Amino acid sequence: MPPLRRLLMLVALVAAVAAGPARAQMRYVLAGGAKFWITGSSNVSGFTCEAGDVSGAGGIPAARAASLEGLSRRQGLEAGLSVGARSFDCGNPKMNADLRKALKASAFPKISFVVDRVAVASGAERAGWTPLAVAGRLSIAGAEQSVTIHGEGRALADGGFRLRGSLPLRMTDFDIAPPVAMMGLVRARDEITAHFDVTAACAPAQHADAGECLASAQAR
Repeated sequence: MPPLRRLLMLVALVAAVAAGPARAQMRYVLAGGAKFWITGSSNVSGFTCEAGDVSGAGGIPAARAASLEGLSRRQGLEAGLSVGARSFDCGNPKMNADLRKALKASAFPKISFVVDRVAVASGAERAGWTPLAVAGRLSIAGAEQSVTIHGEGRALADGGFRLRGSLPLRMTDFDIAPPVAMMGLVRARDEITAHFDVTAACAPAQHADAGECLASAQAR
């Protein structure tokens, strides 16, 4: 089975709010254990904050299953990712509260990413992982930016997929003021990095049986 075409279905696993009803699509949802976290630093130390609320679903037209290169929303791709802004845990209650305030979590409880298109990125496959470039719209704290995520993915034997990668960001690009603590003595730097490691599984309610997803993947 050519892994490249199968791996392009990985975009469906980065998904949260598929627009509109499914029409002859292979449907996927994020499996348990999906991880999304941010790393950054301050003038004092570094920090890592992991989200506890990560969800998603997505789909790819069955008619395009054999030729997915350059697939986009215009061609029926539906994919995105949703993260609860209040679910981040930085390992420190005060820092958790500061981050939620910076993210304007009360007014904008969800961070979302909606995929516009996907392509195989330059670079060689390594240990079964294919480099991918996923372009889409990222919304944080009520502000939206177009971004391109560079990551890597691989097809799994059960017909599912795994995708991982990272995206450097500036908080001020989303009108977020970097958190400040201890009367200004501790200041977070503007630059942060968002990381993800997620797995997509065939959505059972959308398919006749568990084997349908695997059969479709094998056909590619």
